Amino acid sequence: MVGQQFQVLSVDNLETENNILSIAPGERQKPLSIMCDATFELMSNPDKFPFGRGGFNTERIKSLSYRKYFNQRLLNIDGRFIFDLYYLFYVQYIVESKQILDDAKSFIWRQRPYDSGITAAQARDPRCLKEYVRKDKAYRFMKNVRGSPTYYQKTFYDLLAMVRQLGTPNWFFTVSAADLRWPDLIQVIARQYCKFYTDEQVKNLSFEERCYLVKQNPIAAARHFHYRLNCLFNDFLTSSANPFGVLQDYAVRVEFQLCGSPHAHCVLWIKDAPKFGVDPEEKEFEFIDKYISCKLPSEEECPLLEH
Repeated sequence: MVGQQFQVLSVDNLETENNILSIAPGERQKPLSIMCDATFELMSNPDKFPFGRGGFNTERIKSLSYRKYFNQRLLNIDGRFIFDLYYLFYVQYIVESKQILDDAKSFIWRQRPYDSGITAAQARDPRCLKEYVRKDKAYRFMKNVRGSPTYYQKTFYDLLAMVRQLGTPNWFFTVSAADLRWPDLIQVIARQYCKFYTDEQVKNLSFEERCYLVKQNPIAAARHFHYRLNCLFNDFLTSSANPFGVLQDYAVRVEFQLCGSPHAHCVLWIKDAPKFGVDPEEKEFEFIDKYISCKLPSEEECPLLEH
């Protein structure tokens, strides 16, 4: 073996045989990051790109950002991309990595010597870097990356600012996605498999069948929850019905449970609501009893209620 080539000699004719077979084309080369490999998406997904073209780095008349490109892939009627969970995690990794790199470059570009107080020599000093990590200066550029410590720190400070300006929230509640009991969601996902269910047929599906359908399209399930959550605030809580009082402001945090379904924690500020510890307790009790009840309506009062 010499370099990247291996000489294959025939046993019958060792002197005249001169066939060369390359068995290590990557020898003496540097590994490439996914972000730097222009053909990674095409080569790692032959079932999605059978002709080896059409990926993100393909030349187009109008260039696309990573977000617009992957949004088109995941929301396209073609289900090759959205039904592949590995591709979904790949998309998340690429988008977040791109955002982190761009934010880091922008953060470094905006820094001034007297603001950062760090030189090239200090950047190579482990003690200096450790001090930057201890003071959270090393992660400030990640405040726009969802799930990062600085992102949650920023949202936490925003919530504290709302409490400082508006006072203590008046209501707190949590809403969870009942995705297995949403006939419209099951019907939309099943339609992608050329199965057209009625409401009665969806109701007769087993628990395993519903779970299977929801797992086939997690993007549709998450978007469905997001749409319902927006309708809850835009069409119900802020409507003239005022189910919790006149809504002044609110804050929402969406999390994903271990089973994969999303749920949201919400706090509400109500206009002219009694202040806890300031107004008389009778006024507070009256306000609570006006909107909160432990009574379950009967089937005659609410036929749509499922017990």
